[in-house]
Amino acid sequence: MTDSKPGTRSNYGQTRDWLLHYFPDNRLLSDITSADMTRWQRHLKANLGAVSNRNKHIQRGKRFFKTAVEDRLIKSSPAQHLKFEGGKPDKSRQFIITADMTKRMLDGLPDANWRALFALMRFQGMRRLEAVELKWSEVDLAGNRLRFTSTKTGYRECPIFPETLPYLLDAADIRGESQEAVVRWHSDEHSVTPLLIKHAKRILGKAWPKICTNLRSTRRTELDDRFPEHVICVAGSQREGSTRPLPTSYDRSLGPSRKSGQHPGQHHRQAGRNHRGSIRR
Repeated sequence: MTDSKPGTRSNYGQTRDWLLHYFPDNRLLSDITSADMTRWQRHLKANLGAVSNRNKHIQRGKRFFKTAVEDRLIKSSPAQHLKFEGGKPDKSRQFIITADMTKRMLDGLPDANWRALFALMRFQGMRRLEAVELKWSEVDLAGNRLRFTSTKTGYRECPIFPETLPYLLDAADIRGESQEAVVRWHSDEHSVTPLLIKHAKRILGKAWPKICTNLRSTRRTELDDRFPEHVICVAGSQREGSTRPLPTSYDRSLGPSRKSGQHPGQHHRQAGRNHRGSIRR
């Protein structure tokens, strides 16, 4: 696992914790039976609500024991018989952030840094780590392009959507002389989630279910209405809403939504920049 990406190591660490929580510390790997793993799967079912989440842990658990077999620590895997659960995907946490909610959030966020971060996730469909780690050297304002390397998907290129541009310009106005990152952030990317939840509750009264992922999936839904699927899809990321480089012909059509009229970003650019400074922890 040493050559895996940080997110992958974190995910496998969660499965490891579920195994260690269920099996005693003094339990030898060779003493774990197929019946034990069946009971472990039932334990997951009793404590984890989402089928997809349980299936991910089963998948990783099977890989753990398969690797142990390959390393000749055990003769056979006690998890090889485990089957993934079927059923319909859990849609209870799917959520669309409406244009009104988006505007209220942008109006209520404390400064230009927060608005730039929110715009990158909401309008560009970027993951929180991608948005936090985006550098000015990866922003081509003249060419209307973002060119960056994601820790999850590798090199990516996408247009700067008109809704995002005003917030990038505001962030550029307050950029420090030695500042490389587009968004000033003083902690790791995991702090984005609790802080954004806090802001959403303050501004809207409550937060939506998956505070960062729903921003990304909302953008994907919007792009589905504007472009063919083969233009906006990246293999394996259809459900999350990743974008791939749009052809030049599509750049010319990146105008305001036919229904929305003015871009949400035009409001702050025209009204002035009342909030400055870096994002606090």
